[in-house]
Amino acid sequence: MRRSWLVPLIAGIVSVAAGLIVLSTPWTVAQLAVFAAFIFIFRGVAIGLNAAEGRAPTWLGVLAGVAGVIAGFWLLAWPGPSLLVLAIFIGAWLTVSGVFNAVGAVVARREIRHWGLVLAIGIIEVLLGMWAMRRPAFSLGLAITVLGFWAIITGALYIAVALELRSLVRSVSETALPYSAHRSGAASRSDSPVFLLQRLHQAGLLADPDLALLLAAVADVPAR
Repeated sequence: MRRSWLVPLIAGIVSVAAGLIVLSTPWTVAQLAVFAAFIFIFRGVAIGLNAAEGRAPTWLGVLAGVAGVIAGFWLLAWPGPSLLVLAIFIGAWLTVSGVFNAVGAVVARREIRHWGLVLAIGIIEVLLGMWAMRRPAFSLGLAITVLGFWAIITGALYIAVALELRSLVRSVSETALPYSAHRSGAASRSDSPVFLLQRLHQAGLLADPDLALLLAAVADVPAR
């Protein structure tokens, strides 16, 4: 758990940096296509790792991650992609990312403190992706703007999720200390594991199923 927040943190920092690079560089269509392909691959791997380690809906996260990696390599292998091809790839990936964020926010609404914000960003991504694919006058400047701001906004979202996970890990770690003292007879009743687990649940850091499992585990631990 101590490393659980590092993947979204690294993904967020790299995504924000990539967005700033996109917005500040005078690209050609071919250059932007190559850079976008690497962004798709990196974000696909990050989404897949998040899902595989239980921080997102597994089947949807793995599917979205694989789709991002395939889209990235496909765009790299495309011979001299046109602006229309780039617009389709950017729009399609924004749509996939938006669906993943929206569904993930709804599924994990009890675990994510600001799930409404994640849902709103997912919906905006879907709408922006569909708009990019259907817009006939899609220009290079517009492609740079859409890709750059998308990378920055979603990267900031990843960083926020990482910090929230780090806060949860700290809370769980702090819970273990009074529990150790309680087993040795040095803690008060208010520092009992049951009380501390209930506090985490009331703070929104534990979902109902997780609380039930942890309470059952605590009940099975023999006191010394």
